[in-house]
Amino acid sequence: MKVLEVNPRQWSILRNLLLKWLFAFLVVNVILLYFYQSVWKLVFLFLYQYAPDIKIISTSLYQPFSLTLKLSLFFSFVITSPYLFYQSWMYIKPALYPQEKFRIMIIFLLLLMTVIFFQILSLCFIMPLTLSFFTSFNNSIVEAYVDLKSLVDFTLLLQEAFLVLSLWPFILYFLLEWNVVNRDFLRKQRGVVYLSSFIIGMFLTPPDVLAQCFFAVPMILGYEIIVFFTRNNKTVVVGN
Repeated sequence: MKVLEVNPRQWSILRNLLLKWLFAFLVVNVILLYFYQSVWKLVFLFLYQYAPDIKIISTSLYQPFSLTLKLSLFFSFVITSPYLFYQSWMYIKPALYPQEKFRIMIIFLLLLMTVIFFQILSLCFIMPLTLSFFTSFNNSIVEAYVDLKSLVDFTLLLQEAFLVLSLWPFILYFLLEWNVVNRDFLRKQRGVVYLSSFIIGMFLTPPDVLAQCFFAVPMILGYEIIVFFTRNNKTVVVGN
């Protein structure tokens, strides 16, 4: 990969690309805020499909407004993220040799598809499963009411956790490619990775063993795939 010297022209190009994405982000955000009632209807329709007995309440005067802003920002980022990937690709493309362009483009496409897959997995499988379990369990003891803020925070936490999970194998791949670590070092850390996967899952997912396992197992598989398929290198690990 060619090494580009940082100069004002490159900063100007990067700024313009980021401003284009920011403009798209703000436009989508304004549209979602304008149709906020339709957005909430879709959210509740999705929730009641998997947890029809759930009773949602708000315990604060300003809570629905702040949560509307939070949801609109989150959905705006999700909707415009492919455009952000495209702008990133347009920025680094001139610095690549022809054979590198194809490889980086494949990595970008794989990254985008992995992020989309894990977000759909989290939203359409993990969250309904966890929500249905807790709702049915709570209703078997008392008539449970769910605070709107806790429900939204629960959903966003799950999405953020699986976003980290989708980035994990690519982080390992680039650490190997940039010679920060080598494959022998990663192999020696297998036990640490296995244990850390469950510990990280404990903090990044809701307090549910099933959700933690759904987080930890793909994280371990991503580690094993990268270790198995990447070529070894002779680089000494930084710090060793």
